[in-house]
Amino acid sequence: MKKSKIIILIREGEDFSSYLGYIKEMQLLFKKEILFLILREKKISDFLETHFMASALAEEGAQELALEELKNFSPDTRNYIKELINQLKLASLENYEILIVTEDLFKEVKGLLEKEFRVELFIISPKTNEKFFSKPKGLKKLVEEFTVPFITLIPKTS
Repeated sequence: MKKSKIIILIREGEDFSSYLGYIKEMQLLFKKEILFLILREKKISDFLETHFMASALAEEGAQELALEELKNFSPDTRNYIKELINQLKLASLENYEILIVTEDLFKEVKGLLEKEFRVELFIISPKTNEKFFSKPKGLKKLVEEFTVPFITLIPKTS
């Protein structure tokens, strides 16, 4: 039987810390693991194997080895992933994975995810929201490909 997960799509570099309390509530409500998909705009198809390796290591509880795998990423990506992991620890969020994808690879990753597990809920971050809403076909295509509940987050204001 396939595991069910909550997917959260975030654009690389986006500050997501103010949403982690809500994410934790959703995780407790659904009682599911969380998969953070970090969306990169740059083409990194040469590093796909490394990305999946880092994700697998993190899933197995070997975060240090996963961070070692991140040496193949740009310094900005490494710093962003390290900061996200620190934020997740501070929020006491557990049972999560992080996978880096590109817009070019999103469809391929989608296929992999469908084979590996079911998607219970799909949460889209504000910056990703802006990207998909600026291209109506992008969001429509995403909604058609995933027949699950979607939550689109809006930017927090003070």
